[in-house]
Amino acid sequence: IGNVGVMRSALEACHKGWGTSVIVGVAASGQEIATRPFQLVTGRTWKGTAFGGWKSVDSVPKLVSEYM
Repeated sequence: IGNVGVMRSALEACHKGWGTSVIVGVAASGQEIATRPFQLVTGRTWKGTAFGGWKSVDSVPKLVSEYM
């Protein structure tokens, strides 16, 4: 959703040892995502993608045409 505070909270809410937080989208321009290293060393996983598995060249025009 672009809110770095929510992104960090999602990671911190994951289960220690095996929890995974997936971020789809990007933060606002100039914003940085930060967390304590402890969150990752305890086994949590942080994954992210800009398009959620879509291919930008093929899927973005399709998404736009479906939206219109």
